[in-house]
Amino acid sequence: SAEIERIIENRTTFSAEHEPPVLVTDAPIRATVVSPIIAEGDVIGSVIILGEEGRKVTEVEIKLAQAAAAFLGRQLEP
Repeated sequence: SAEIERIIENRTTFSAEHEPPVLVTDAPIRATVVSPIIAEGDVIGSVIILGEEGRKVTEVEIKLAQAAAAFLGRQLEP
């Protein structure tokens, strides 16, 4: 979605901890955490944790998405 692209381009981790979750599709599933994958200074994707609207995001989920994105970014560098 355009909103997820905007989050990724900002190069920061989004969480639905203090903001509403991001709509991904027409389904009732929302992106509750979005963490960009950065390799060689470029954003190449993101790690997204999905959940139902109204579900509380935990600090563990935020840290997990950040760690996974950082790991993937390092693995994709030469």
